[in-house]
Amino acid sequence: MKKITVIAVLAALMTLGFAFEPGNGMRMREGFGYGHPDFDRTFDTDEPNFFEELNLTTEQMDRMDKIRSEQMKENITLNSKIRIMEIDKRNALKDHNFDQAKKITGEIFKIKTNLAKNRIEMRKQRWEILTPEQQKKIDEKQLERGFHHKRFPKKLKEMKGM
Repeated sequence: MKKITVIAVLAALMTLGFAFEPGNGMRMREGFGYGHPDFDRTFDTDEPNFFEELNLTTEQMDRMDKIRSEQMKENITLNSKIRIMEIDKRNALKDHNFDQAKKITGEIFKIKTNLAKNRIEMRKQRWEILTPEQQKKIDEKQLERGFHHKRFPKKLKEMKGM
């Protein structure tokens, strides 16, 4: 009986050890990327050589990097505000102050709306940096991958004359 108990305890300890190992099971938050390998990718693609095909100039890459850096800084600030407001909301709910919790929830979603609009604006700014040829290459590549309009890719190709 003792042997079974000891084996069970050792198995449980080993399982917990693996669960909290970075990158396995419950990920520990490490740095900005939280252990996700694609988190710090500059562009929206699964293919690492995709933007090499675009032949971006050094100036284009610098401008895109600057836009991304500014966006990341702003996102950190806005996400921090959201986290603080979520704590305030939780405290309001604990105190049964439901009107305050609703108000805070509304403010949180205003910030989330701003984050979404900022992502769109960043994509627009990046798009404007590209030449028409580079833009066309991106459109073609995204159609191949089904990035946009997954339900109607043939129709979209016809509309764009590709």
